[in-house]
Amino acid sequence: VILVVCLSFLLYPTVTHAQQQEQPPPQLNGRHFRITVLEEKGFLDVSEDEGSQLSFSGYLMDMLEGLSKSHRANFTYDILTPSGYGSLCNPQLKDDLQDNPKDLQKVPYDASFRTQYNCGASDVHDSEVRSTSTDMYLGMYYITPSRQLLNQFTIPFVPPFSGTLGMFGTATGIPNFEALREQQLLGLQPEACAPEGSALKDFVADSYPGLKVKGVLGGEEDIVGYFQDGTCQVYIIDGPLATSFVLRRYEQEECMAYNGKPIGLIGEPMSFGLSHYAIGVRKNMEPNVVETLSYWLNVLMSCNPLDPQGPCPDGNLATFYKGRGGTGDECGYVLYPQTNDHLEGGAIAGIVFGAVAI
Repeated sequence: VILVVCLSFLLYPTVTHAQQQEQPPPQLNGRHFRITVLEEKGFLDVSEDEGSQLSFSGYLMDMLEGLSKSHRANFTYDILTPSGYGSLCNPQLKDDLQDNPKDLQKVPYDASFRTQYNCGASDVHDSEVRSTSTDMYLGMYYITPSRQLLNQFTIPFVPPFSGTLGMFGTATGIPNFEALREQQLLGLQPEACAPEGSALKDFVADSYPGLKVKGVLGGEEDIVGYFQDGTCQVYIIDGPLATSFVLRRYEQEECMAYNGKPIGLIGEPMSFGLSHYAIGVRKNMEPNVVETLSYWLNVLMSCNPLDPQGPCPDGNLATFYKGRGGTGDECGYVLYPQTNDHLEGGAIAGIVFGAVAI
């Protein structure tokens, strides 16, 4: 009797493990989803042709295509930009366009909504279901506690390896966020800028009471304009987005701000705060959808793209991300310049690098 019990004890976990190994990877069997995407240059680019047809590219689109393939999660999708009807859009469109202010020149899916993170998320998590509602949102979205109450998330994706908030711009002599707050209190620095319609503006103000941050709308070209006309000297955003921004300014020969200083990363990023990005999924979506997306995200983060017999000979997230970032000093920015005379003529004032929550 003792021998039988011992053998049963030893064999049971072995059989269970074998059964687990035999389970096929999860798939979504060709299911179709509507996905809201957020424009973020280099990560998710939106192009519009003369016929107003949109096309999408970038790191996050490579990720989505990789996930959706028939030998992986196996799903299809429609891509939409934020509709403007979401409860967190600025301004929010009314269901009857006649009810909108007469001076409001916005239309559904207007280009001005494409960079408003909260606007796009509300197409997914608003309780009122409209024809413009979607199943998921994809962008450089932080997993925030408030968003966790409104929708589900996949596991975080990597890279970027660190997404804490940072600063970039033309201001110098600001080693960190605490120093920015102190210099503002002394009247040495104006309000910092941050993207309106995102989670980071309020997060920074709550984390550093007294630090003044104003929200500004627009995409990358608008931000360049804010540096060139002096609206912003410090812009707070995710670290990976800041370095990518500076790199593109260098490549496009737009390093010069209104004051003749080079744009670059400013100081140190936040040592705490929001840092993980993920795909947001509607709250009432079946759990197996999130589980399947998370499983294949994990595969694409951990697989070896050099193995022709492996699960990702077409590339993994690291290869999709390659070349998207930068160092933040390509434009010649120096945190502590000796004198203004030593600045390069073609350089743009430094970008402040810190933890930013979108």
